[in-house]
Amino acid sequence: MCGFAGFVSSKMSDAEVVIRKMSDAVYHRGPDSEGSFVEDVHDKTLALGFRRLSIIDISENGNQPFIIGDHVMVFNGEVYNHLTIRKELEALGHVFKSAADSEVVLRAFIEWGKPCVDKFIGMFAFAIYARNEKKLFLCRDRVGVKPLYYHQKNGHLIFGSELKSIAVHPYFHKSINNQSVNLYFQYRYIPAPHTIFNDTFKLIPGHWLTYDIENDDITIQKYWDYFEHFTADEKNHISDNEYINQGKALLRSSFEYRMVSDVPVGVFLSGGYDSSLVAGILAKDLGKNISTFTVGFKEKQYDESQYAKSVANYLGTKHTEYLCSVREVVDVFSDFPKAFDEPFGDYSALPTMLLAREVRKDVKVALSADGGDELFAGYTRHEKFIKYQQQFSKIPPFLNPVLHAFIKPFDDGHKGMEKLARVNKLLNALKNPNPVNLYKNIIQGMTFDEAQNILRHRVVDAKTHFNEAEFLSTITHPLNAAIAADYKTFLVDDVLQKVDRATMYYHLEGREPFLDHRIAEWAAKLPVHLKYGKLGGKHILKQIAHDLIPKELLDRPKLGFGIPINEWLADELSDLFKHYTTKEKLESTGLFNVENVEQFVKCHINGQNQAPQRAFVLLSFMMWWEEWMGF
Repeated sequence: MCGFAGFVSSKMSDAEVVIRKMSDAVYHRGPDSEGSFVEDVHDKTLALGFRRLSIIDISENGNQPFIIGDHVMVFNGEVYNHLTIRKELEALGHVFKSAADSEVVLRAFIEWGKPCVDKFIGMFAFAIYARNEKKLFLCRDRVGVKPLYYHQKNGHLIFGSELKSIAVHPYFHKSINNQSVNLYFQYRYIPAPHTIFNDTFKLIPGHWLTYDIENDDITIQKYWDYFEHFTADEKNHISDNEYINQGKALLRSSFEYRMVSDVPVGVFLSGGYDSSLVAGILAKDLGKNISTFTVGFKEKQYDESQYAKSVANYLGTKHTEYLCSVREVVDVFSDFPKAFDEPFGDYSALPTMLLAREVRKDVKVALSADGGDELFAGYTRHEKFIKYQQQFSKIPPFLNPVLHAFIKPFDDGHKGMEKLARVNKLLNALKNPNPVNLYKNIIQGMTFDEAQNILRHRVVDAKTHFNEAEFLSTITHPLNAAIAADYKTFLVDDVLQKVDRATMYYHLEGREPFLDHRIAEWAAKLPVHLKYGKLGGKHILKQIAHDLIPKELLDRPKLGFGIPINEWLADELSDLFKHYTTKEKLESTGLFNVENVEQFVKCHINGQNQAPQRAFVLLSFMMWWEEWMGF
């Protein structure tokens, strides 16, 4: 696990200094070693920089940039099946100088070209410079576990694992993308390929970017797409028990692969179904001696530590429990805008950062259980969606305009961020009763119009993967279309961004065993009743888990990885909120319709706010602005 940066720009005499500064900006991703490569290509300069967190082959042989003949590579991530691919390459005549999976990746590219990625099981982002072709190849893993940003403007391509590196380059200027600001307030994160800055993008997961250096030309090519694994055929060709056996085999394979490491590995354990299943398969099925870690809160309604302890005791793991205080959350919050490149409004990142900080004291790699909810309909919003979708499907299409006209007068538009959210979402759903649009309205923090109401600049709503998912709803079950959209939006740009930044900020590698692409492809084709069935969401995972761990240890209402944000915003974080939401600070950004935001701020401070999550989204944005743009 590492971080890298690079650029191709007009010739620079100080390119070595610049690339080292870009690499140092992501020091936290790789404190073990560093390296760089600089070369002039015609009238341009190409540079690659690298920071290493040593996990596989921790010797100097695994240091990067990796150079083989005319190919140079920087690589972030892990290819878990590298030993199998290595044997295949050795049979073709390749002689390895290291035991690192990064060398396997580069030699695979040299041997097979872009199709090499089809062989990889893992999480990764990498850049390969092919001298003979005078081309640069960027690639991101299928799901998007590892980040990759790029900026192209005026003949320059600047890229890296985080925006921090790109921002250091002298040819990069921080120009806010107003459309992305609206997206942030809608979703609490900025969906790919968009970023907070103009001319700057996230490479979409499952894609290659090829940069022709001589012609300053970018081509983006898809090699994998979750959407394409859903089919219209919902018939049961095999029994439920056969599906369960398939699932067990896939989970075992995926989880065992994620234990490949030359350093100690731990497991995040909440005591819920997903993390307990990871620990259960590793400890009971595969006989691994594992260490588990959990974070708890003094507020009992948010505390899952007792459940995690019960599961750990049953499985016999070496368990560490960390009790979080509000003081520590406030301390971590000060690092929030440093850890996250863009405005990020998911407050569960705070306990994730706390847990990562403590776990790093004991291990260098930690497994989390993200992805189970997205793949197998595990969120409460999936249950809500099923109910609402059934109700909406009963409304004759010709009645939608009538209902819209009837409800519209209740749209309380003058209160800014405190508009009647449910009314607005209902109006949006009636405008477009497509199932995916209905689901989007359920999960949004604000509608597009609500975000427009607090922002100064008028923009067109940006396209996201929700737009693509609407087609899915015409060929498969509406729930499939909803969770597919979740998988390509919320999972990638909220959950995975959260885990990556929170762990890497403390030099900890996070691994996602549920996000093996083989599991995703299998889950896409599962009958819907095995995703949401008699046991509720994650029906098939619960059946598998009950074979390993007593049901009474797992079967309880879902808490999620939350914190008592309502209480803390009203108390310990209240002064922080007031400090960052003054009229002067809001006006200094040049982004807000200040009068409307002030109305919301006043309601929140007076205890009249019914949407404290929105207060956190605003606070987080303002803290990010101070760190990145300055007041």
